[in-house]
Amino acid sequence: MKKISGKTLKIGALAFLFAFVSCSGTEGSAGQDGADGKDGEAGASCWATPVDDGFLMVCGADTVGVLKNGADGAKGSDGAKGD
Repeated sequence: MKKISGKTLKIGALAFLFAFVSCSGTEGSAGQDGADGKDGEAGASCWATPVDDGFLMVCGADTVGVLKNGADGAKGSDGAKGD
């Protein structure tokens, strides 16, 4: 195992402390929560249409791709008989 020098350890600890303090909340000494931004543009609806080997994925007017059916899995063992 490689020995870590004191300098490397201090830099790593300082980086951790900075990340912890920077992400520790939106109020108090870390700052105030800002105003919400404007809503984004409406997205396109997506749907799936069955085809021979799976589903055709379409979003708006764009064909995104085909989600293909997978192979059947191995048969599982029978469960225990009930009462």
